[in-house]
Amino acid sequence: MVKSRDLWKVMFVLPVVLFRKCNLLLPVTGETLPMEEVFLKNIFMENALRIETNITVLMSGMLEIVIFSLLFGAHLYHDLYENSVYIFIRQKSRSRWYAKRAAELFLFSVVYSLLFVGGTFLLCRFYTGQRIDTETAEIFAVTYILIALFSFWITLMINITAVFTGSVTAFLIHYIIFMIFTALAIGFEGIPVINQFRILLKLNPAANLMVFWNDGIGRGLMPAAYFLVLCAGTYAAGNVLIKRMDISIENKE
Repeated sequence: MVKSRDLWKVMFVLPVVLFRKCNLLLPVTGETLPMEEVFLKNIFMENALRIETNITVLMSGMLEIVIFSLLFGAHLYHDLYENSVYIFIRQKSRSRWYAKRAAELFLFSVVYSLLFVGGTFLLCRFYTGQRIDTETAEIFAVTYILIALFSFWITLMINITAVFTGSVTAFLIHYIIFMIFTALAIGFEGIPVINQFRILLKLNPAANLMVFWNDGIGRGLMPAAYFLVLCAGTYAAGNVLIKRMDISIENKE
């Protein structure tokens, strides 16, 4: 059952977006950028096209995604620790419990990402005063899908890892790894191996998250399919680990 505190966690993104995008509450007059450019720049903190990008600024632009992982990084672990006897003895299927919790996490990601991306989109519409055309709507849809899938994937990985390491350690492990992927994506032109084997860039989650980083990744269809594969693989791995887990769950926090 979805708890009220989880709903409040999801809603927490709204004041964060308003605070970070408050400059968009003041509509401009005269010539301005196309709405899709304003939207992408405000989603990724002026880094949509990798112009003058550095890892610190880029990770700052992903603050809303990081907050989601912080809020829900122990969603499975806390339930597993608090109700281990029920889950391991009285439940007929651990996989059923795991599927329910993972589905809840996916739902939270979908709603949270809609509030984040949709809220930013509406603020950009107010700021620019421009009409929403087909290309702008497409960019919104692609950005929303990628952020929702990525948020679910990395947070599910944190949840699974937290069972063995604790949520704090799991969060640090995965975001340090992601920062490494981000650094590789930002400076791929200067890395001979990635330049020679572009498949390595296409397999980089950080590169797939940023819309239109290079034409080889595509306009969102391939990255979305890639994240779906990552989500499915992570879910399957977590299911195997949960089924093999011993009943003695220690609090690792």
